[in-house]
Amino acid sequence: MPTQKIRIYFTNWVDTYNFNAQSLNAREIALRLDPAQFESTLLYEQTPDPRVLNHANIHLVRIPPRLGTVMMLAQAFQQQDIIFRLNLTHFAYLFLHIPFFLRSRIKLVDWLEGYELDSRERSQLTARQLIYLDYIQPRIPNRVAITDAVGEAWTQVFGSAPITTIPVGVDTKQFVPPRARTHTRPVVLYVGALIERKCPHVVLLAAKCFRDADFILVGSPRGDFYKHLHVLQAKWRLENVTFKDLLPHPQLAQLMQQSDILLHPSKSEGLPKVVLEGAATGLPAIILKHYRAPAVLDGETGFQVDNVAEVMQRLDLLLHDPNARRRMGSAAVEYVQRFDWDNIVRQWQAVFVHLANQP
Repeated sequence: MPTQKIRIYFTNWVDTYNFNAQSLNAREIALRLDPAQFESTLLYEQTPDPRVLNHANIHLVRIPPRLGTVMMLAQAFQQQDIIFRLNLTHFAYLFLHIPFFLRSRIKLVDWLEGYELDSRERSQLTARQLIYLDYIQPRIPNRVAITDAVGEAWTQVFGSAPITTIPVGVDTKQFVPPRARTHTRPVVLYVGALIERKCPHVVLLAAKCFRDADFILVGSPRGDFYKHLHVLQAKWRLENVTFKDLLPHPQLAQLMQQSDILLHPSKSEGLPKVVLEGAATGLPAIILKHYRAPAVLDGETGFQVDNVAEVMQRLDLLLHDPNARRRMGSAAVEYVQRFDWDNIVRQWQAVFVHLANQP
């Protein structure tokens, strides 16, 4: 049991160029933890995000390419009280091989942000990642689910329920609606990895169907699926499609302010943060409903749909009814306030205090 500040060890990289959602989430939490109660250790490879510099309660550690895992293990035993997230990494695998009596004072907590459980999801993991998944996850005693649906899925597999549910957050001070959207052609925005599971090809199909709108895809390629997208773009002569690399939050917020609709046709998600960020800027969104994400109130802040045909129907409505876009966008801005990071971090602080005070 800690007698002073609770020390949290975050295992996600916080480099300025790292736009991974888990990494960004770790920074948002660490920056908002009460400095009177908590100290955070954050890791970086080359250049840390300037936002985490010069904070008395944030300790930055550079992890070199050589012997980096050894250094990460050493940091874990620098009087840390809690390790936040044990990802599918060699560090986590080795840490859990250390005899329990040597690491028993360190509490472990994972944030379940997705499924990674069914055969389709598992098929996208490498052989090493599968070994890590099957070894690490059953040995994490404390799990927090990002949504109730994600918690239920993991409970069925591992037989123990998460200790609570905490959604992902959004910075409602940075992601704000514009004073007005003045462009004449409607702009449909997609933000996410250019991989098959995220279904960016559905966005290109929409661009083929609705040539009176512009479509922007923001994301990084993983694997070769992005090549298929460029083949489709050329085959269908989609002059209304633009690809952009991942953007830092200020530029992403600005792009959202210059867009009208967020199209997120991903097959499998937990709680897509980009949908919340779009909502904060006044974008109605279209998502699939089967993963039961509370990011969209169906019919109020956007639409939750069953299939691609419904995607096209709802997109048609939003593209050609500016009043519906404005009404849903305003409702989205109001609704998303409950996901503000300040509210989310207060929930995490309660979890950390609970864990730290366990015998």
